[in-house]
Amino acid sequence: MIYTHHKCGTNYIGSIIHQMGVEHGVSIPWDSNACYRKIPHERKSQPGLHIIRDPRDIVLSSYHSHINDEDYNGIKGHPLTNWPELRAHRLKLQNVSLEEGLYMDMMFIESPNWMTTILPYRKRVQPPMTQILTWDYDNTYIETLRMEDWVENTHEYMKREYDEEHHDALEKVITNNSFESLQSSKPHHYRGRKKYKWKTELPESIIDLCNLRYCRVIERFYSDV
Repeated sequence: MIYTHHKCGTNYIGSIIHQMGVEHGVSIPWDSNACYRKIPHERKSQPGLHIIRDPRDIVLSSYHSHINDEDYNGIKGHPLTNWPELRAHRLKLQNVSLEEGLYMDMMFIESPNWMTTILPYRKRVQPPMTQILTWDYDNTYIETLRMEDWVENTHEYMKREYDEEHHDALEKVITNNSFESLQSSKPHHYRGRKKYKWKTELPESIIDLCNLRYCRVIERFYSDV
């Protein structure tokens, strides 16, 4: 079982899992909006992988994904389909400064009203930063991995989820779905695999705010950055 969150490699991971299922008939369970308190009790004691990302890079990536539409700065942003909250938020982002927009987007990815799913029935989705901040990192059954490490060693980590007979197919699928391939085939909000872009692209005020608000995760998993 793989657990992850918005802006933590969900498109990359999902494309691999989807292609393995369609082309090779092998499916594995995964959750791209993983909320710890909603995981069934019995599953919490089963082996799993939980993928997170440096919160400062989440803020930066989220901002670019949420502000851009097809015609804005020549980059496609996150689709608006079934996400009315993003439509309203995007309009606000496009009319404020970079620093103000980054702050607004931080509040958006922490807001309980950030997303309401429509199908199969209406329900609110816990915001990604709340998912990450309220995760039980002391659960030894579900191993937490940094996305930055996952991307560098995708083959090794994904092999844990598939039987050995599927490893050759898995290697080809991973190569076909690399970050570089996603960027060249889908010119939208994929911004590459370079890690820790926040160091050069985030204003100091936003870095300080991230370090304060997300210190629980940063101190535990990114103290070396």
